[in-house]
Amino acid sequence: VDLSKQFEYVVQQLLHWLNDMRKSGCTAKTVVIGTKQDIQISQEQFQEYCLKNKLQFFAVSALTGFNVQESVHKALKIAGILNYEFELPSIDFDFKQAQQIKQIRFKGDVDSLSLLKQCFYDINGRFIQANKQRTQFVELICGEENESKPHVIVTQGRIDKNQAAQAIAVLCIGTSKSERDVSR
Repeated sequence: VDLSKQFEYVVQQLLHWLNDMRKSGCTAKTVVIGTKQDIQISQEQFQEYCLKNKLQFFAVSALTGFNVQESVHKALKIAGILNYEFELPSIDFDFKQAQQIKQIRFKGDVDSLSLLKQCFYDINGRFIQANKQRTQFVELICGEENESKPHVIVTQGRIDKNQAAQAIAVLCIGTSKSERDVSR
């Protein structure tokens, strides 16, 4: 849907598509992608609408590249096409016990970062992990390629020596056991 349009128009567009899907007998999971996030005027309202109607929603911007690859990965995972080999157990976080949430900046290709995010809990768009006592918390932050802040490099393959020299650590993830099932 086009987020640069008025809320009522966007909802009517979505309802039209959903009705067409139902009429054709389609029972596939529905993921709504809101385009033009960079010039949006209805994103917040539409996000609430999708939440109330139990629709998965991702806002993207083709112009800036915001959330494009990540939303595709999430949509493929929801559809059961992109599967990782592990799932985190359910857990309740009580941030009141936390003295602070330490942020760790990670850099890497989209596939490696997506795999790493599977090791963290997605809590309102923040990727959080905790110790067993749930008194210390860590948040995964995705770093930009050209920023010079301390970071950890995440990779599933070759390691660039120059990049590794600038990192505080290099994390090789999923080099042999990560699989994508695209046969469905």
